Amino acid sequence: MDSIEIKNVKLVAEFMELEPIKGVYKIPEFERIVFGERENAYESNDHCHAELSSEFTESELMYDTEWNWLMPVIDKIIKSSKYFEYKEAEFDRNANIFISPGCINHTFSDVLKYIKWYNLNKDYYATK
Repeated sequence: MDSIEIKNVKLVAEFMELEPIKGVYKIPEFERIVFGERENAYESNDHCHAELSSEFTESELMYDTEWNWLMPVIDKIIKSSKYFEYKEAEFDRNANIFISPGCINHTFSDVLKYIKWYNLNKDYYATK
């Protein structure tokens, strides 16, 4: 993942109100199996173990590649009253978030446009 992709997924994580602790995001709804070596593995002849983890580094965030990560973001956007203000402010069809089943990149791009707009305008609309 390059620096622009990392910046974009971090932007989404911030929008979802996730705060990293020492560079690690804890996201229980995306718990996964992680394989690794145990401490003292050679003493127990058990060199590999698996455990459940809900911790992700910024390069492991998958908002741009996995629908099950992106859909809760879209849900939050659409349920927000700010989404309607966004559509009115942008005056064109590009203000919509299109869900393109065959291409998550287009949908992720629409989500990023909204989040960037939201970050620029949230204080203005909060005072209205």
